[in-house]
Amino acid sequence: MQTSFSTDGLPVATRIPLWREYLSRWLAEFSYRTLDEEPMDLRGSVRSTDLEQVRLAELSGSGCLVERSNRLIRSTPSDMLSLCIILRGEAVIYQPSGSAVLKKGDAVLWDMDTPTVCGLQNGFAELDITVPRDTYADRYRHDHLRVARVIRSVTGDPVSSHVAAALRVSRTPLAADPGLAAGAADAALDLFDLIVAGDARSTAGYWLSAREYIRRNLHDPLLSVPQIARAIGISERHLARVFAERSTTVARVLLEERMEAARELLADPGRRALRISEIAPMVGYASSAQFGRAFRRSFGCTPKDLRMETATRMITAARPGIPAFRPRGTEK
Repeated sequence: MQTSFSTDGLPVATRIPLWREYLSRWLAEFSYRTLDEEPMDLRGSVRSTDLEQVRLAELSGSGCLVERSNRLIRSTPSDMLSLCIILRGEAVIYQPSGSAVLKKGDAVLWDMDTPTVCGLQNGFAELDITVPRDTYADRYRHDHLRVARVIRSVTGDPVSSHVAAALRVSRTPLAADPGLAAGAADAALDLFDLIVAGDARSTAGYWLSAREYIRRNLHDPLLSVPQIARAIGISERHLARVFAERSTTVARVLLEERMEAARELLADPGRRALRISEIAPMVGYASSAQFGRAFRRSFGCTPKDLRMETATRMITAARPGIPAFRPRGTEK
């Protein structure tokens, strides 16, 4: 199930109570105050995907101090652990054992029943992956995480690839993607494991991370199996097995993603000013001729034909009675 909440348009006096109520339903009860002790005017939004054993939530908003105090822990105990990944801005986390500064790409895993204060920079954005404590205990043989665990990210390391894949799951309307929805819970738990421990119980997380890395690097004509394997932290042989389990290959998926991206660009009315020669390198082809041959093999028509067909369909929809476009050689 996917839900969302925003304080936009709400009276100032109701923003904090309604925000607290929304988060307390699935995470924990928190208190909020400003970084400078000025009157609180919380502005925030959250989009949440509930996958039963795991939940992904993307939050953004104004800077504030978020506290999970001993008093709140006693009055409203929680059985959740949260993996918080900083997407924008910075944060500082304080616990009795110490403190840590988190920058973009860093993550912290913490137990909701450990006293914690988190300072969030104005304009922050974060992805939270939350799991029940029992699920964490089953996977890691720890029944309680008494000290927050900070996970540092370096650009290009496997953690960044797994975070990008988790964002894809969080942002994709599952009703529109049955293939992703069917295995989303297992994949999200795998991605949690990959970020926290660098390993996973199945190949579902690696599959999503590899697909997402391919999508984000389609422009690279030299995108290769070794590069993809390094990006998600496994060997080339292991990567091949991940794809083979789904009756496909890296080369096949790379071609499919390139062709689908090209089709979307050609069919987009807002991109009609782009020449075919400009679209080719955007999807990883060094020349228009090479791109055209690959496109014809995939779709049975040239890129120009597809663009003309799309334009004709739009005109026909607006002005019924205009004959439909037919690619050259298909006329009866």
